[in-house]
Amino acid sequence: MKQQLSSRLARFEEKKLKTRLLFAVIGTLLVITLLVVFGFRLMISFFIFLDQMRGKKSSTNQSPSTVLVIPPYLDPLPAATMSGKLIITGRGQANATIILYINDSETKRETISDDGTFSITSQNLPEGSYTIRAKTTDSNGNTSNFSNTITTIIKKRPPLLEISSPVDDMMITGDDNILQIEGKTDEGVDIRVNDRFVIVKPDGSFIYPYPLEEGENILTIQAIDQAGNITKVEKIVTYKK
Repeated sequence: MKQQLSSRLARFEEKKLKTRLLFAVIGTLLVITLLVVFGFRLMISFFIFLDQMRGKKSSTNQSPSTVLVIPPYLDPLPAATMSGKLIITGRGQANATIILYINDSETKRETISDDGTFSITSQNLPEGSYTIRAKTTDSNGNTSNFSNTITTIIKKRPPLLEISSPVDDMMITGDDNILQIEGKTDEGVDIRVNDRFVIVKPDGSFIYPYPLEEGENILTIQAIDQAGNITKVEKIVTYKK
């Protein structure tokens, strides 16, 4: 009796264990199935989400393509000029439009020639200091940075020239034939006496010892500024030993 009871209990426990094992296998398969199905879906959804975000970011950061337009080059101007009309020359992108700025104000627009050169004449400008630069713009509206900067000074009035010695129609006699020519001019002006260079002091004054020849001496004294303006004075001095 006891053996039969033990055998029945053993079979019951074995059956119970098999049932648990079966449920465990079924549960594991179910979990794996759920993970496979929903896991792949989640993974696909995640990658789709990343791709969408990447597309949005690239479209957000994408900017319209810009074309590089090279700035023009302006040829140097003289340090000073007497002409109120400035002629600005240089080189740039062929067939593009050059925009000219004088003292930071847009002044003119002209088309650059096929060979890349240009020449622009300004309006008649008053005396003063001028800063010139330019930009280039193409047919699509793309504009370059500023070019190099060039400067000049317009001076239309002739320079000051005052002669204190000699006086008009002066007569000199004796052994000493050296005449002291004295006068005053503006700062930065050159003085010439019969085409001879005269040293001018910082305050504009000058003294020049000129050797006279016997008889009538015509002295041509010129003051020439940076712009080429000239003031001329003539003096006649007669020398007799």
